[in-house]
Amino acid sequence: MIPNPTIFVDEPFLNDLIEQFGKNVKYDRIPEGSLNLGLSPKISVAQRAHQRDPSRHEKIEELLKCLRKKKTLAETRPSCPIGDPSVPYKCNVKKYVLETCMATKVFIPAKSDPEPHFKGLNIWISTKPIVAQDTLSIPAGMLCLLENFSNDKHRFSISGFTMLIALINGIGEKLDHTVLIDTFSAASINNERWKKSRDERFSSTKQYMMDFIKNPFEILERLGCVTSEKRKIEALYYIRSLGPEEGDLRKTISIFGYPIFIKAV
Repeated sequence: MIPNPTIFVDEPFLNDLIEQFGKNVKYDRIPEGSLNLGLSPKISVAQRAHQRDPSRHEKIEELLKCLRKKKTLAETRPSCPIGDPSVPYKCNVKKYVLETCMATKVFIPAKSDPEPHFKGLNIWISTKPIVAQDTLSIPAGMLCLLENFSNDKHRFSISGFTMLIALINGIGEKLDHTVLIDTFSAASINNERWKKSRDERFSSTKQYMMDFIKNPFEILERLGCVTSEKRKIEALYYIRSLGPEEGDLRKTISIFGYPIFIKAV
């Protein structure tokens, strides 16, 4: 069976996880023959194990196997129970999720004078999961995945927030080099006022919060980003943060994370 084409792989993140959870060595059994030219000539064949580096596909399969074995992999987008006063802090959240969904890739361009070698950022947005969820839970809402930011992967958090704030917070210092800084200058980590007040950092995002959760693509295009056609994908991702979405009055759970791989379906 031919595997689905891979759209994106975070190779450093994948290799790091293989080192942590799996096996980074493969062995091929290769037949080797020998000929004995004695009084009674004999031909013998034996198999020897030859060590090699695993392929990308083998690494992905090994990682999924290990995550399932360790019970740290979910295969549906996280939701939270209704009626629990500690929501979302008692969400039974697994940090790694393998999910098939409809998603749109969005390119956030660099400014005209970016840092060297920086062209911009790619994010994937899925506004809702394909699979309907239990009516006794606060359902999963928007999923946003930011490519190539896995160096921040250990900073997992659960809290009430908005997806727009999670995205800006996830981009971090790179924000200053994108077209988004023109609108969200107060969110820059280089803003002196932000260093004195956390609220100041997100003051410029407030007017966009509710509109973003309703139609993120319209907002991002208005700010100079480029959206692609919606498509069906399979993604393995690490959850950076999640919580009740303030932009829709906490009616859904928003999830922000980093993709390990994304495949076409």
